[in-house]
Amino acid sequence: MGDWPAALGLAASAHQAWSANLFTTVSDMFAKKDVASIIGLEGMTGSIGGILFPWYCGRVLDRNQALGNVTRGTSDPVCHLRVGIRRRLCHSSFTGP
Repeated sequence: MGDWPAALGLAASAHQAWSANLFTTVSDMFAKKDVASIIGLEGMTGSIGGILFPWYCGRVLDRNQALGNVTRGTSDPVCHLRVGIRRRLCHSSFTGP
């Protein structure tokens, strides 16, 4: 099974520690009466991100599936760049009739 469960646990605990520090930063920077509002805005923007990110990923995967390549994933810009370079190279060396 390897060491990946330990690495995953370490990454999860580091993320939790970072999140806790982020919440205390807000209480250090803003007045006591504003802290709850700021934390609420953080939660709202996180929720909006949680809604939009899967929607975006679904659109990318649906588009790639329609193109016949599901495994391409988020490397879309790299693939487009490579295809564009190939087309330019092929068309510039084509002498045609």
